[in-house]
Amino acid sequence: MSANHLLEMKKQVESILKIEVWNPTEEQLINIWDELAKLPDNADENKILQVVNSIYGEPLIVSCMEGLDTSRALMSLFKIKEMQDNIKQVNNKNSNTKFKKT
Repeated sequence: MSANHLLEMKKQVESILKIEVWNPTEEQLINIWDELAKLPDNADENKILQVVNSIYGEPLIVSCMEGLDTSRALMSLFKIKEMQDNIKQVNNKNSNTKFKKT
């Protein structure tokens, strides 16, 4: 998993949860990525927040708005899972490729 994938996931989580201030480490982001992948497709913001809180472990500064739209959370979660599947496919393809001496 590349730093770009982690950064994109971080931005999506910030967007979903309306996080204004937090400073997760790369290891925390990887753990968040792994745990989000385990959530069901219909997970809501509360489930995502539980994952982030359990791994990040520090207070988050968020902006609160009434009547949050869960469709963005679902679409972002689908995108994260799609990115993970693509990375796995590339890794599998690369591990199965044999280099021939010329």
